[in-house]
Amino acid sequence: MNALVTDGFFAAAARNPARPAVAIGDDAQTYGALSARVNALARRIPPGARVGLLMDNSAAFIETLLAVMAAGGVAMVMEPLWTPATRAAMLAAHRPALVFADRAVPDAEIPVIDVRALDDWIAGTVEHAPHRARPHDLFLIVFTSGSTGVPKAVIRSHASWVASFAASAAELGTNADSRVLAPGPLSHGLTLYAAVETLNAGGMIGLQRAFDAVACARDLRAGRFDTLVGAPTLLDLVIEAG
Repeated sequence: MNALVTDGFFAAAARNPARPAVAIGDDAQTYGALSARVNALARRIPPGARVGLLMDNSAAFIETLLAVMAAGGVAMVMEPLWTPATRAAMLAAHRPALVFADRAVPDAEIPVIDVRALDDWIAGTVEHAPHRARPHDLFLIVFTSGSTGVPKAVIRSHASWVASFAASAAELGTNADSRVLAPGPLSHGLTLYAAVETLNAGGMIGLQRAFDAVACARDLRAGRFDTLVGAPTLLDLVIEAG
């Protein structure tokens, strides 16, 4: 069994670098290209650092998420729809060392890296020595919706998700042939888990920049994906569109 959340992804990239890993709309990124990008980013993230992610669905989200994990760090996944006051409160409470974002963050008192210029950041940042986490180290902070008050942090360890990967493979058959469509926001735990689980298995994860039920139904009818992951409301909308 893999010890860390990223182990399956890197093994899949080594086995078949030309295989599609992430599809967003008509754009697809192979395992080889994604792993090269993740490694380049991981070497520039302070080892073991807590790192904020504040962005909409994109290839950069997946790249930075995996890079933080590969650097032995903790990814703090922030909700783009938070108000400035809530965002400032979460940053103050959890104090990431830096934030990767696709927007300005005027209330941040910590370094913010614009993912729209990641190449420039990589070129201008010194490399760190590789650092490997331990199975029971924390790697992820996600947040509740905050519908009953301030959003609450949910913190996960590598071991907890690796155990979930094994259970999913046994019960749901998630494997290298899986083609999973998860059109919800990556800032939500369900979509985030589906993406990482699929990449751990060596399959292809399909994402949408913004939810489009008609496009989901079309792709499923065409056989582009064999699995759909989403909250009940989202699934209802896809069924109606189909």
